[in-house]
Amino acid sequence: MGMYIILIGGENIRLSFLQFQFAVSEEEHLALKQQTMTIEDIPMNKLAAILTKEIDIGDQATPHIGEYIFDTLWPKDCSEQEVISVSYSYSANLCIVTLAPFFMVANSEFHNTLEKTSELHGWKYQKA
Repeated sequence: MGMYIILIGGENIRLSFLQFQFAVSEEEHLALKQQTMTIEDIPMNKLAAILTKEIDIGDQATPHIGEYIFDTLWPKDCSEQEVISVSYSYSANLCIVTLAPFFMVANSEFHNTLEKTSELHGWKYQKA
């Protein structure tokens, strides 16, 4: 599979990343890691925030489903996040990349500093 550049109206497309952040109990977090629990088992009231980040990709290729995105926002042990959906808005010159949900332990340091940390790393934070 070759690399490609999407050009719309002579301009490079922008990427908009989207990720749902869930704050779960330690038991739920462990069960998710061990795959004895799935996202379908997590109630929506555990959704803590929605994070978005928009970047101009210049002449870089757009990500594909199944690939991984690295960003300094996430802790070192899970710094790569999987792309689960890619859609295009040609009228907005935008590629929307949805990342797999991120699960953190409720009231952990990461959870308690998520808003500030995400903004420092160029993400927009929207409390759920």
